[in-house]
Amino acid sequence: MQTYHHKKIDLSSHYPCPCCRRGSLSPITLTEAFGCQQCQEIFVLHEEGYVLEGLKTAYPYPRKWYWTGYRWNAKSRSGQWLPFLPPLTQFMVVAGLFALLAILVGVVLPPFPLKWKGIFLGVLFVSSMVFWIMFQR
Repeated sequence: MQTYHHKKIDLSSHYPCPCCRRGSLSPITLTEAFGCQQCQEIFVLHEEGYVLEGLKTAYPYPRKWYWTGYRWNAKSRSGQWLPFLPPLTQFMVVAGLFALLAILVGVVLPPFPLKWKGIFLGVLFVSSMVFWIMFQR
């Protein structure tokens, strides 16, 4: 397996775009920045020329990439999901208690109406999709 070492990004070279992967990055004159000819994104250099960071972004945290000499590797964004952990844990505990209550009440009393089961499964599905999308980004 080939190992990838981070290479310093040369301001006079052309690179493939890490965002759209179709365009090519060209240096912007008189700046330490690159622009993609395809998606019009602008990228600046950080960490002494080893990290490329996107400027125009809708994400709360800017996306960063390392150049390996062959392709772009996304810089690890570990720890950025930590602010979501307490509310997500709280929601999962409440949803679990609700499910346990639904099972216990269904055993002792007549079962929950189908409407409440549908609402519970819908909320559980939407929250799992949000959780999945959060980890994909």
